[in-house]
Order: sequence, then C-alpha cells, then structure tokens
Amino acid sequence: MEFEDRVPFVVRLDTEDRQVLFACGTRLIFPVRQVLLRQHEPSAHVLILLSGWTKVWA
Repeated sequence: MEFEDRVPFVVRLDTEDRQVLFACGTRLIFPVRQVLLRQHEPSAHVLILLSGWTKVWA
C-alpha cells in the first residue's frame, strides 16, 4: 500500500481538534524495540505515534 503523501494525521487536524485529542490522552515514551500491541490482545485504547518509527507484523 502506498500513500499519496506523507502528511502526518495530527498535522491535518485543526488546532482546536488537535488540542482536544491530546487532552484526552497521556503521552508515553517507549524504549527501543518495545512491543506496543500484540495481535488478538484485547484493548480499549488507541496509540498515536508522534515521533519515531514502528514496525507492524503478524
């Protein structure tokens, strides 16, 4: 899958919407190679990557 552009999701939000989104969550910093989510693991949260890289595989 190739994306048309590389504009981050949070940059596309209006300033007010971005502030509301960030106020709803908690900023976390993960160490290198930390597993963030596991397949089939129940969860009720969303992760928004603000900086860095992640790898998704199954």
